[in-house]
Amino acid sequence: MIKIEISEEKRKEIEKLHWEWFKNYLDKKDIPFNNGKKKVHAFLQELCKNKEKGLDLVLERIIIGREQIIKDYGNKTSTIYKRYNKCKAKNFPIKIGDRNVENWSLGKILKNYFGFDDFEKGQFPYKNKNGEEVKWDAYELTRRLNIDVCPYCNRQYVFTIKDGDGRPQIDHFYPQSDFPYLSCSLYNFIPSCPQCNHQKGNILNKYASSKEKENHKEFKYDSENRAFTLYPYEESFETKDSNGKIDKTAWFRALYDKQKDDNSPINDSICVKVKKKNSPLNDKIDNSIEAFHLNELYSCNKIEMNNLFDRYRNYCKPKIDEITKLVLQAQLGDDCNDKTISTIAKTYSRRMKNMILGIPLGAKDKQYPLRKFKEDIIEQLDKTYKNMKKQT
Repeated sequence: MIKIEISEEKRKEIEKLHWEWFKNYLDKKDIPFNNGKKKVHAFLQELCKNKEKGLDLVLERIIIGREQIIKDYGNKTSTIYKRYNKCKAKNFPIKIGDRNVENWSLGKILKNYFGFDDFEKGQFPYKNKNGEEVKWDAYELTRRLNIDVCPYCNRQYVFTIKDGDGRPQIDHFYPQSDFPYLSCSLYNFIPSCPQCNHQKGNILNKYASSKEKENHKEFKYDSENRAFTLYPYEESFETKDSNGKIDKTAWFRALYDKQKDDNSPINDSICVKVKKKNSPLNDKIDNSIEAFHLNELYSCNKIEMNNLFDRYRNYCKPKIDEITKLVLQAQLGDDCNDKTISTIAKTYSRRMKNMILGIPLGAKDKQYPLRKFKEDIIEQLDKTYKNMKKQT
């Protein structure tokens, strides 16, 4: 689980685009009631018995409210939640085609007419103050977020190629089925890979019924029957302070089991488990591991693990130091003394180690598939090497 990092400048830019699009959508989208079409905005105003200005302020908070606001609106103590649940079962006659009429609940109307479907399809472009047409949709959002790797699993690339040719799927952190009024909320969108979006399901991050809890005993629930995963806009397996120091709450570890028999390949004896320290995030971490099957999926990366182990074993620190000194001597010449070479080698050895172990040079904070996994396993191997060195 990795955090979605967005600069303040980019946040403001995206929030403005999303809110302008949503306002335009409300004023143009029709709901086909049996007694005549009605704009979404007019329907919401009538439903809430709210003045236009007051309604728009509430909608703006729902649509572009930041992390804490979205979390508050997902809580049953919020006014929005109470209002919705009070009238969610109310039926409205919706005209289907030319003749058929169906009774739709408020939840179904909001799920279908609160903007997300049209946002995904790229419908309802609007004009800005300069009269220029602005198209805002899921493609443009993921392009501007520039998230290359799924934040849930850190295993899959989720590039946005170009309009219509590929982008991340959008998972709703708070499921649409229970929170349709958050279905088009910017910070309820989690760009993710198809596998994670499919696996997560609708049991998480909501109030679960007794039956749902009984059917999903694999998750950990709080006192209000909610099983939360980590929220990528705020939480991850590790955090970084202003000085760049990393604090790991959870990390990957390679474990070695006894082989079943002499003919069993070494691959079968290696598995991966996510370890964690005591923290307030423990239940969320466990739920995330379970929801996205992280232990099982990472244990399947046998080729990556064995490749990493072979590289580390064949080019351990003494060998890397030796190669580095030989390279530097060739570059600097025989006149350069050992002290100078050793000083330079400390930095050069790290680069050489990363190259040998397959860690991209110059990646800095940029995410790429399996990054945390590889870095955690290398850290484990370094500690094992140091302990073995102490014992000899």
